[in-house]
Amino acid sequence: MKHGLVRVAGILVLAAATASPVASAAKERGIWVRAYNSSPASYSLKPREPLPEPLRTVFAEKPVVIGTVRQALAVSVGGDRLRVRFSNEEGRVPLRLDAASVAIATEGLTAKRGTMRPITFGGKRMVVIPPGAPMLSDPIDLTVSPLTELIVSAVLPDGLKPAVFGGAGLAILPGDHTLDTAMDGAAIVVGRPVASGVLVETRTAPTLIVAFGDSITDGNRSKPSELRGWPERLEQRLVAGGSANRLAVVNAGIGANRVLQPGAGSPALARLDRDALSLGRVSHIVFLEGINDIGMAGHTAFFGDWPTLDEAELIAGYRQVIARAHLNGVKVIMGTILPFKGAFYYTDAKERQRALVNEWIRTSGEPDAIIDFATRMADPADTNRLNTEYDSGDHLHPNELGYRAMGDFVDLSLFNR
Repeated sequence: MKHGLVRVAGILVLAAATASPVASAAKERGIWVRAYNSSPASYSLKPREPLPEPLRTVFAEKPVVIGTVRQALAVSVGGDRLRVRFSNEEGRVPLRLDAASVAIATEGLTAKRGTMRPITFGGKRMVVIPPGAPMLSDPIDLTVSPLTELIVSAVLPDGLKPAVFGGAGLAILPGDHTLDTAMDGAAIVVGRPVASGVLVETRTAPTLIVAFGDSITDGNRSKPSELRGWPERLEQRLVAGGSANRLAVVNAGIGANRVLQPGAGSPALARLDRDALSLGRVSHIVFLEGINDIGMAGHTAFFGDWPTLDEAELIAGYRQVIARAHLNGVKVIMGTILPFKGAFYYTDAKERQRALVNEWIRTSGEPDAIIDFATRMADPADTNRLNTEYDSGDHLHPNELGYRAMGDFVDLSLFNR
């Protein structure tokens, strides 16, 4: 019996010795961290009357994409390997990708020489993504730093109609151009990206700040040279201040999104887990949403009839966000809702609701902290309006200078609490 125990012990020691290098190597590989995010969304909002510009352009029918679609994005985490996340989470039929690639961008949607990498899924270039599902690529050897610009390309043989309010400039060209350095002659349409995320493997894994909101947060951009909203400006400040190894920003904004009602993507209460809490390593959510709940409520000339809104219902929604985040150990920093006088759905009654909601944000003590974006962005001569210096022209959305001002206004010490 004694000899048997010695033999078993020897086998266990041998097994442990054999397994330990593998475990050590796995540990040395690092941690996968979400480094880019674009929240998937489908839209059922259909304007009933002609919209003012630029909303008319935004809501214009998009052509069906058949062939190669290419997007630009910036990662907020550095490392030597990455994985690309494609999404069919809002789709109702399977989404087929015949091929895909990723590269470091040089200028616009052009690849830097020597950085083009084919993307595979289980070793194969073609993949079919089921309805309602995302799909992660195999790991890809490609060294990136925080703020590195990437281009991701995919071939869609069956066609895909880009969603409105995507905000991202997508280059489209018939055929397979996934491994081409440039896509000369490509048409540019605006929509939501097919690649909804990039994960980077890093040994110094930062915690994540999730910027959660509507189009004022949505970081997709129509031109690669544009600032990717106030969240990207916040990320630039973290990198410049030497905090990139500790904190990184990802974007969970969806244009026209609401806290309580569907129509422009799932409402915040429905998508909070998918787009924020499930990302992993999240320490803070900066939550800036509610203007569309207020503006679209009741009867509007453009979007018809929706349930009327009592501001107490919106505040109850905020409390749900805070409670669910806290259960996951995540802090919620709430932004006050920006002025919107002159916007297409503005009324004096809705302005009063905005003021009441902002008063609750400022004084309730229920969020872990606040960012008073409304005060920073208001016109000093009329605080119900956006400052003309920061107004994109629709009196609702900031321009690039306005987004920069918002990103610069965030107190970085908030993320040390």
